[in-house]
Amino acid sequence: VMDPFLRVLEAHLKHQVGDGIRAYADDIAMLLHNCPAALPIILDVFAAFARVSGLALHLAKCEVIPLLLSAGAMKAKLACSPLASRLQVNDKGKYLGFFVGPGRLLSSWDAPLAKFVKRVGLWTTMHLGLHLSLRAFKCYIASVLSYIWQLEDVPPPAQEAWTAALRALAPGPGNWATAADLRALKAFGICPVEVPLLSDVALVAKLRVIYDMGPSLI
Repeated sequence: VMDPFLRVLEAHLKHQVGDGIRAYADDIAMLLHNCPAALPIILDVFAAFARVSGLALHLAKCEVIPLLLSAGAMKAKLACSPLASRLQVNDKGKYLGFFVGPGRLLSSWDAPLAKFVKRVGLWTTMHLGLHLSLRAFKCYIASVLSYIWQLEDVPPPAQEAWTAALRALAPGPGNWATAADLRALKAFGICPVEVPLLSDVALVAKLRVIYDMGPSLI
C-alpha cells in the first residue's frame, strides 16, 4: 500500500531530500535540505494520497527536527503556512524506538531503563536464589534493554543500573561478587548461569546489526 506513495513522494522531492526517504510501514522519516520549501510539496502529496486511499496525515503527530536551527527559529519559518504551523517542532523526536535530533542526549535510554529498574524490583522480592535469579535477569530483565543497545552507546547510568541489579539479585556479604565474577560463575563451578558484562552484550549486538545490514551501512 505504501510503496507507490513513497515512490511518488521521492519523485516530487528529488531535489529536496538529502539522503532519501526512510519508511517502516507508515512510520516515515525524511532528511530535507530546505524544510520550509519542501513541506508544501510533502503536504500536497499526502493530500492527494488521502483522497485516493482515505489515509490522512495526522499533523499533530508529525515532527520537524531542525538540525542547524533552533526549534524556535524553525517554528517562525513555518508560521506562514497554516498546515505546516500545526506540525510539532522539537530538538529531538522518537523514530522506531530511538530518539534522534541534536537534543536527544540519553533520551533513548530513559524508558527502557525505567522498565529495567522496575523489573529488578519485582524479581528481587521473590528471593529465588542465585541460580533462578540470574536466569530471570537474563530472560526477563536484561531483555528490556536489548533493543536500545543495538544502536546506542551504553551510558554510565545504564552501566550503574546493570551493576546495581546484579547486586540486588545476587546478594551476599560485602562485595562478595563483582560483575566480572558473575560473568565467570560457570567457570568457578558455582552456578550454571553466567551474566555477561553489559558492554560485551551491547558490542555483540552492534556487530550483529552491522553484519545483518552489510553494505547498506557502508
